[in-house]
Amino acid sequence: LKGRSGEVELLLSMNASQALLCPSLQAQLSEFDVQTTQLGSRLDILESSRGRTDATVLRLKKEYMVQQARDYLLVQRINAYCGTRIPTVLFFYTNAECPDCTKQGLVGPVLKKQKPEVMIYAFDADLMAPIVDALMKVNGVNGYPSLVVNGKTLSGYQSVDAIETQLRS
Repeated sequence: LKGRSGEVELLLSMNASQALLCPSLQAQLSEFDVQTTQLGSRLDILESSRGRTDATVLRLKKEYMVQQARDYLLVQRINAYCGTRIPTVLFFYTNAECPDCTKQGLVGPVLKKQKPEVMIYAFDADLMAPIVDALMKVNGVNGYPSLVVNGKTLSGYQSVDAIETQLRS
């Protein structure tokens, strides 16, 4: 993907001035967000046309989960290095008999429209991707749906208002 040079810039940051590097990293992050959102939308369309169990859909979804995890970890590094507080929401869900997961999935686009600065990442736990399992363990996720809002884990369905309250705290 175009724009992945932000990761290289971050690695170089050990020898660079924050004042010089941080604006560039934050601009890269905005580009990452657009790319990740577009890829997710295309994946949703493919999943709708081929079904959730299609081998190609599952393979691409796993790649997408890894990409999202990389972006999330980059946000964490940018926050630490640049002293910023870029808001993040991790959404963990299952496709197996979880009406609240479906309902929760509809909240993300509404939240993103109201607060475009929030970085939202959705992870399908059914894929058994090692990075998703690791993020769940690190954040104490034990059920679905679960959200991690700026590092705080919330279990069960959360409204836009509830998430916004957590983003402010």
